[in-house]
Formats: sequence, C-alpha cells, structure tokens
Amino acid sequence: MVLKTPAPVWWNWDETIQLPSGYRLINGPKEDTMQGTGADFEGSLLQKGNRVVLHNRLALKKRVYEASDWDSFRKAVEAHKAYGDYLVIKK
Repeated sequence: MVLKTPAPVWWNWDETIQLPSGYRLINGPKEDTMQGTGADFEGSLLQKGNRVVLHNRLALKKRVYEASDWDSFRKAVEAHKAYGDYLVIKK
C-alpha cells in the first residue's frame, strides 16, 4: 500500500492558555519525542502558574509513504492526537 500526502509537511503549535483563579491542569506534565523514517513528533504540555503551555511539532517527512514508513507515520500522528485527550482542566 502506498499513501500519498500533498508534500512534506510540518505543523507547529505553541499555545498558552490563561486559567482563571482556582483552575488547574489535572494531569501532570507530559513530554514526548519520537523520530522515524516517515514522521517525527515532539510535544509537551505543562502548567506554569495559572497558564497551561502546549507545544506540538508534527513533521510528515514524505510525499509518498511506503509500507515500511507506516509505523512511524501512525505513531507520530497518534501521539499528536493524544494531547487532545490529555488536556483536562478542573476547578
């Protein structure tokens, strides 16, 4: 199977969320780094005072992916998506 993407693509997200007084990030800090033939990912999420700081970088390295690239492609995309589930804020 061959997967085609528009071109090598890099996405960078750096976001800061200001929390109201008394709110906090439920989960502890999270940090991931992975590199592969098809894709790379690095991400971090942590609370600094009343701010939540998110960093994500997803690099899809190729335009055409061979079967041997699929594992790193899948793992990088799944790691990126997992940050949406990890970000839970509670009062």
